[in-house]
Amino acid sequence: MSTRREFIRTGAAIAALTALDPARADERGDSSLALYKVILDLAFPSSAAFGRRASELGLATHASPSDVTSLWYHDLHPRWVQSAVAIAGLTSPESLFCLERLAWDHSMRVLFRAFHRPVDSSSIEHVLTGPQSVVRALTSAYTTRDAWTDATAEAFAGFPTAQGALIQRTLRVRGSGRGARLGTTLVSWVIGPISKTTAA
Repeated sequence: MSTRREFIRTGAAIAALTALDPARADERGDSSLALYKVILDLAFPSSAAFGRRASELGLATHASPSDVTSLWYHDLHPRWVQSAVAIAGLTSPESLFCLERLAWDHSMRVLFRAFHRPVDSSSIEHVLTGPQSVVRALTSAYTTRDAWTDATAEAFAGFPTAQGALIQRTLRVRGSGRGARLGTTLVSWVIGPISKTTAA
């Protein structure tokens, strides 16, 4: 049976993620960042789960190995030559490192990043840096939901076009359900054009 505190926390998490729902963007008079591709690495179960949820939300997903050379030469580079379009993903830190540097040449940068580190068999440390609305929503979701990968995909689907000031949060979460186990450090991220409203 749920306690009053659990009910309030769950309600807050749902409200926060609803605030990022792209289907409600027009009602608020703002918009969500259009994502060209969502990148996942099937070598990592958490990344695969993230990709499944992103696909369910109608986002175009692309499975790529940790070596993003093929993705870059055959997809991203030709597209970015036309115009700077945003991408997101849940990959190894090495994959993000490469993509971030390639994005610099197209006037884009990392707008959000969160490191997900295994602490023990049932705990994950999340270190989030990004727009205040996104970081706060995910901080709430990570503490109330086992499927942190789903929450991440949902937040990216409603990622705000106008990002504003960046903040950082670190939290350690214990859980026993889906998403509780993580074998290695992964990073979730959004790369996009630099917004005029984003603090330097």
